[in-house]
Amino acid sequence: MASDGFWTWAAGIFDGEGCFFLVYDKARGSHYARFAIGLRADDWRVIQMIKDEAGFGSIRKKFPSPNAPKGSNPAVSWEVATHDGCVALLQGLRSGYGLRSKKARDFELWAEAVELISEHGRGRHTVAGPRLVEIKEELHRVKRWSPERAEGFQSITGRDGDGTTAEHKPKTGRSSSAFWASPESIPAKTLRQRLYAKLTQAQIDEIVSRVLAGERRVALAREFGVSPQLIGKFINGGAPRRDGTFQLLEAHTTIAANSSEFWKSEAGLRAKTYNATKRSKLTQAQIDELVVRHTNGESMHQLATAFDVSRPLVSKFVRGDYVRRAEVAA
Repeated sequence: MASDGFWTWAAGIFDGEGCFFLVYDKARGSHYARFAIGLRADDWRVIQMIKDEAGFGSIRKKFPSPNAPKGSNPAVSWEVATHDGCVALLQGLRSGYGLRSKKARDFELWAEAVELISEHGRGRHTVAGPRLVEIKEELHRVKRWSPERAEGFQSITGRDGDGTTAEHKPKTGRSSSAFWASPESIPAKTLRQRLYAKLTQAQIDEIVSRVLAGERRVALAREFGVSPQLIGKFINGGAPRRDGTFQLLEAHTTIAANSSEFWKSEAGLRAKTYNATKRSKLTQAQIDELVVRHTNGESMHQLATAFDVSRPLVSKFVRGDYVRRAEVAA
């Protein structure tokens, strides 16, 4: 049994984090009302309290998949998936102060669907079927951005200390858009690029020359520990110098990356040998040992098995198509 004031408090958190929706099961031709609220796992006590106070619904844990973006966190949700639970939730929310945000529109449509299912059933061909289809479409529509409902938000004002309406004040100085669009910002931009990259001027010049020679930006980004976008800034329009000047690049004809001409060039050979070393999980000492053991008579197949690498990679090491670890680090 929910305590006094629980549903008023719950309406507030449901306003921000809850989701009212209507599911249509094509196989059964039926509509099902559902509700869910999810929070990060470090707020699991809130979800547990909601379930304990409400006395219905279920808790579900969700863990990030292996392909989830970096920084994704486990989550926990309270879900109401039965019709009796939806009826109880509807009665509880109406016993409090109700929802106040735009989520109130979702709730009213959802509440109408719950009442129609209670009275006429959930089937598509019942009396309530056509209206349930409309409610499902409206629930999708009301979640979209509404310029009409946003009309008038410009009139919302704050107050300065003297009681006058606060007006928008454009930024000035180095943080303004006008500054960054001016020629004076060029030294600051180039300095920022260098600080982000943490590269020496020699490394920046090497990156520029290697891109012009046909090497792929993605491969260079991995090698130098920077982003491809930053390399693009070095290439498109100019290369920043350590003295703060902006050296414009002349037009160059670059060799298409991965073309037959590229792999025959010096840049292509460097890419081959670099990739051969990076793909293997061997230290430089292990690579040297592998080469010595092959010289002493061991077969490539035996070496591939012993070092847990592919035979073609062993062949590259034996032929000398690799760069030393010290050269990679440099």
